[in-house]
Amino acid sequence: MRACPGRVFSVDRGTGYGVSALFGRYLAGGSMAFARAGVVFQDFKTNYQTPAPNAFVREERDFGLRFGLGGRLPISPHLAFRLEYDYAMFGDYMIGPPNGPDRFANNEGAAWFGLTYSFQPSKPPIPAVPGLDFSGPYWGLQAGLGAIASRTTGIRDEGGGPSILTADFSDTGLTGSVFAGYGRTVNRLYAGVEVEAGYSNAAWDHERVPSGSSFTVGKREAFGAGLRLGYVVDGTGMLYGRIGVVRTGFGIGFDRGMNSVRATEHATGLRLGLGMELAVSENFALRFDHTYTPYGTLHLVTPPDGDVESYKTDDNVFSVGAVFRR
Repeated sequence: MRACPGRVFSVDRGTGYGVSALFGRYLAGGSMAFARAGVVFQDFKTNYQTPAPNAFVREERDFGLRFGLGGRLPISPHLAFRLEYDYAMFGDYMIGPPNGPDRFANNEGAAWFGLTYSFQPSKPPIPAVPGLDFSGPYWGLQAGLGAIASRTTGIRDEGGGPSILTADFSDTGLTGSVFAGYGRTVNRLYAGVEVEAGYSNAAWDHERVPSGSSFTVGKREAFGAGLRLGYVVDGTGMLYGRIGVVRTGFGIGFDRGMNSVRATEHATGLRLGLGMELAVSENFALRFDHTYTPYGTLHLVTPPDGDVESYKTDDNVFSVGAVFRR
């Protein structure tokens, strides 16, 4: 949503319908790593208003392509926990006055957590790993897709005097990290500490050319530490939650006419997450991990008048990794 005297517009997501094919690989004890590909029909309502006033409304069911990746961890003969990330892409469309419409390009990323129920459970095609123990040191690598979102607030001049812009922007990018930790398991309950270092190219940008203000916020390096608490399924895998802190660098840019400024700001956020590790062997596991981190508000002093732009920023990251134990 964007709001200021110049233009006010928003996009609301409605009901969606889809079908997809699932492709999976069984792992130890009946766990599974899988991917999905399919199509989706999604309802979108777009509202657009200019100060004339001219109001435009678009209500359409758009066609999109959906892709996903995830894992399944059985926790009983009938129940399994599922964690997956889906990403859908839709076509562009124009809305607004004939002499200056705007282009909208919608996409959607979502992490899903849930339970699946099997009416007739079958014997796991691959047996559990005997003697599997999540205790001790470990290290690993992971890569994934991250979404960065900001609520932007700043002063604008739309021809009728200064006004306050409030707008929400977001976009996705790739992320990668290395991690290491140590944990102990007691009666299926796990507790451990972990440190990580990573980099992301996730960034959103808003461009108004040839006139107007253009600005962007993007993630860079990140360093974090946290606590993991989990539940171990014998010989199969582990379901866990995480809490910790992360220190992240952000690149911020702002352009207004011939004036341009770039800055780097570091912010600390509280990282919350949920994930699973699926055993492949006694010393190797696949990890599916989703985290959410609010960072608070970033600031940038912009030329030529020294106005302050603020960006209340958070991120969501879904990663797939490889975990190695002694």
